[in-house]
Amino acid sequence: MITKDKVSVVFGCWTSVSRKSVLPVFKELNSILFYPCSTRVKRANATCSYTGAAPNQQAIPPSITS
Repeated sequence: MITKDKVSVVFGCWTSVSRKSVLPVFKELNSILFYPCSTRVKRANATCSYTGAAPNQQAIPPSITS
């Protein structure tokens, strides 16, 4: 996507393994990855911004009882 479609920002990766796998590509191609980590928020750098989970990824809806 980065080279073919000229995408400069990607929102993705869910596991730290997937993030660690793609970061060298983002650094080499001067692109940005927004990484929604659910367990911890690290300091952002020029290549990766750690966003934390969105509420719908973290919150458990109340159970409906009848």
